[in-house]
Amino acid sequence: MRNLISTFAMLVALWLPLAAQAGDSQDSIALERGLEDALRDAIAERTQWQPDQIEISGLTVPAGLAAAGNFLQVELPNQARLTGHLPFQVLTVGERGRVRQWASARVEVMVDAVVAARTIGRHQVIEATDLGHARLPLSHIHGGVLEADRLVGMRATQRVAQGGTLSSRMVEQPPVIHRGDPVTLMVRRPGLLVSTLGEAREDGARDGLIEVMNLSSRRTVQARVVDASTVEVPF
Repeated sequence: MRNLISTFAMLVALWLPLAAQAGDSQDSIALERGLEDALRDAIAERTQWQPDQIEISGLTVPAGLAAAGNFLQVELPNQARLTGHLPFQVLTVGERGRVRQWASARVEVMVDAVVAARTIGRHQVIEATDLGHARLPLSHIHGGVLEADRLVGMRATQRVAQGGTLSSRMVEQPPVIHRGDPVTLMVRRPGLLVSTLGEAREDGARDGLIEVMNLSSRRTVQARVVDASTVEVPF
């Protein structure tokens, strides 16, 4: 009987620390999840991003945060950039009153990006079938995110491999006038419109400025592209 009691006491002595550790671990996980949710909501309130777009990793919890009491809110730094390594403050309230402690995490924003469904060649005019979508980190996209309908009809300024992202830096309006094309060169002034024949000296997209030779005077002038056959000297 004495041996049985001793064995039971030993098991209890072993179980209590393990139970305490399990409880501490569960409390720590709950605290981290609560902090992640609070940080995600705080970033969403400051930006145009939705909480489900914001991914948080590498959270560092201040030592003794759990003992400080219940945290009230997360306070973000006064800075424009809220992605990458982000330090922030945690406001808690407990027996010591209100306490602010520093924490940090790595923040990434996931966006729906337009990608090349197939390889797009340099100077290729983009069609709807050339495009697809993928959810990607915003930090991997340079030049801004564009909608697919804004890309259709644009011309690629560089080769884009299949699966590669497309941004505003990679596209341009395709030229409607090409070097050597005959054009109508217009000069417009208040109450006066004069037109003559000209020759494009370079490619030009609509509303772009190109050099045009006036075939009457043989002078070269800068003119704005109106359409595929007309340019206008701006004044």
